[in-house]
Amino acid sequence: QSALMNLQANQDLLNRAGHVAKLGAWEFNPKSGKYFWSSELYQILEIDPDSEIKAESGLDYYHPDDRNKAEEAFVALVEKGEKYDIDVRLHYEHGRTKWVRSIGLPVLRGDEVIFCYGMIQDITEMKDRERELHESMSLFNQAFMNAPLGITLIGMDGLWLKVNPALCSLTGYTEEELVGRHFMDLVHPDDIPEDKVAFNQIIEGKAETIEREKRYIKKNGDIFWVKMNASVVRDKSGNPRYFITQVFDVTDRRNYELQILKTSEEARKAAKAKSEFLAQMSHEIRTPMNAVVGITNLLYEETRNQPEMHEKIEVLKFGADNLLSIVNDILDVSKIEQGSLKIDMLNVDIREILKGVKGIYAQRADEKQLDFNVHIGEDVPMLLKGDPQRITQILNNLVSNAIKYTNKGKVDVYVQGERNKENF
Repeated sequence: QSALMNLQANQDLLNRAGHVAKLGAWEFNPKSGKYFWSSELYQILEIDPDSEIKAESGLDYYHPDDRNKAEEAFVALVEKGEKYDIDVRLHYEHGRTKWVRSIGLPVLRGDEVIFCYGMIQDITEMKDRERELHESMSLFNQAFMNAPLGITLIGMDGLWLKVNPALCSLTGYTEEELVGRHFMDLVHPDDIPEDKVAFNQIIEGKAETIEREKRYIKKNGDIFWVKMNASVVRDKSGNPRYFITQVFDVTDRRNYELQILKTSEEARKAAKAKSEFLAQMSHEIRTPMNAVVGITNLLYEETRNQPEMHEKIEVLKFGADNLLSIVNDILDVSKIEQGSLKIDMLNVDIREILKGVKGIYAQRADEKQLDFNVHIGEDVPMLLKGDPQRITQILNNLVSNAIKYTNKGKVDVYVQGERNKENF
C-alpha cells in the first residue's frame, strides 16, 4: 500500500512538472500499435483525453508544411531505431499554430525496435521570443548599416568589432581594413590623451556617455573633425562588454566657426582703427575750430552796434557752432565704440540750453514758415543734474530732425517734470 502511494505521489509530481514545463510524454509499441499519451500531451494537442489514439491521427496535428518532416522522423525511429529531436509546428482550428520540440527515442533488442518513447514540449513562447529578438536584431542591423552617420561597435580592448558603411565613407577605409583595428589608430595624435581619459570615465562608471569633438585621419592622410558620442553596453552583472559610438563629420561647421572668429577679429581691428582715426581726426579738426569759434564769438560781440555786419557774423557763428557740434558728435562716436565715453553729472540750466537751441534753429524754422516754440512747465526746477553737453546734443538732433521733416505747421518742444519718491 505504501509503495502504491509513493508511486502515485511520484506520478502526480511528474504530471505537475510536465504541466509547468508544458512537456507531454508518449509511448508506442510497434508490435501492438498501442499508444500512450500523458495528460499534458492531450492538453498540448487540445483534444479530449478519451479520444482514440492512432498513429495517423497524431500526424494530422502537425502543420502541413512540417508533416512530412515529422512523419519521416517517426518512421525512421520505428523502422530503423533512429532517434530524432526536431522543432515543428502543430496546426489547430482557425489557423492557429504552436511550435513544439518533438523528441523520439527507441528501445532496441539487437537491431529490433521493441518500444519507442518520447516527448513533445510546447516551445511557442520561446519561438516568439526568438522571432522578436531576430526582428529586433534585423531592425538594428538595418539602422546600423543604413544610418547616414558613422556607427561602430568597439571591444573593451579598443578594437573595432563592427563598422557601418557611413564610417567607411568618412575615413576612406573598407570594412575589412577597419574591423580588428584599434580605433585610436585613426585619431589625431594630439587628441589621443583626452580620448583615453574620456573612455576610462565610462568604463569606471563615472559617466554614462561621452560627447566630444576630435580629429580623425583619413586613409589618404587628410584630417577632418568629428563629433563623437559613445556609451558602453554592459551585461546583467554590470560588466562592460563593448562600446557603441556615433560619429558625425563636423569639419564644415568647424571651418565656418573659425572663419567667423577670423572675420570677427578682423572687424574688431577695423573698428578699433576707425575709432582711433576718428578720435585723431576730431582732435585735429577741433583745435582750429576752437579758434574759429572763439574769434567768431568776439566778432559777434563787437559788431552788436553794426546791424548789417552783426547779422553776417551771426550766420558765421551759427555755422561754426554747428560744425563744432558735428566734430564733437564724431568724437563721441569713437568714444562709445572704445567704451570710454564719460557722462558728467553737473548742474544744468535747462531753460538756458533750450534758449540756445531755439536761437540756433529759429532761422531754419522761419525759412520753412514753421512756428517754432519751446514750452517749459512751471514745475521744472531752475537747475537739474545731468551732462549739459549730452543734453544739448540730444535736443539739437531732435529739433533739427523735427524742422527738417516738417513741411508745414509747427514744431513744439515741451519740457515737463515727473516726480517719484526719491528724485525729481
